[in-house]
Amino acid sequence: MNNIKILLVEDDKRLTRLLQIYLKDFGYENVSIAASGTDAIELARKTRQDLLIMDIILEGTIDGIQAAKEIRSMYDVPVIYLTGFSDDAMLDELKRTEPYGYILKPPDPRHLKIMIEVALYKNNIEKKLKESEMWFHSALKSISDGVIVFDRSGKIKFVNPVAGFMMDCNEHENSFGIEMLELFNNVDKCLRDDVKSLVSNVMNNATYIKNDNIYTVSTKNKGAIKFNIEATPIIDDKENLIGAILFLKSVTAKNIS
Repeated sequence: MNNIKILLVEDDKRLTRLLQIYLKDFGYENVSIAASGTDAIELARKTRQDLLIMDIILEGTIDGIQAAKEIRSMYDVPVIYLTGFSDDAMLDELKRTEPYGYILKPPDPRHLKIMIEVALYKNNIEKKLKESEMWFHSALKSISDGVIVFDRSGKIKFVNPVAGFMMDCNEHENSFGIEMLELFNNVDKCLRDDVKSLVSNVMNNATYIKNDNIYTVSTKNKGAIKFNIEATPIIDDKENLIGAILFLKSVTAKNIS
């Protein structure tokens, strides 16, 4: 645990010393101390931290919530708040900074230890998930086929640049969350109906399906593009269907003849 960097932000010196003892007993020795929101932000700028333990009420013009927002705008770091209050208004304010939890003062050492371990574990899992999503999106963006990803309800989650170009939807990032057929407003009814049918069948049967029909769309710069469509289900690690991927696969003149 010696490589875990913790930034402890607390303006009560006695409580700070007590928390340092707790953290050392837990095996966390790389602990930086700040007594104000301003100092916390400056320390975070100098050294990237793995965890913030942040008092909400601090001396100075920047409170703990503001300081946490500023630090989280620099990099993704989990936050555990220390507070002597637990009213609903305060909890609503805390939620906006997406904390991993909060601890009432004086902190119970066992509760604090569990909260720290859970926060570090969850943050590590979330980072791996974000990295996987980044690689997934990068791969889909780079392939030569058009790719459209739908969620279980049929709403669009992702459109790669090739599909955006083929559907005459240059702002493909703005397609997130729209209904399936909205993206196909500019194509003929046959293609629109076939896409709807194909994706629906994939969703209902949880199996890969290919349509060998050849479709044509006219683009502004490259003229007519011919392609066929196929789709495959997206299955999670518990064998649940969570969506589908539609591929718009270009067909060359050689393939057609």
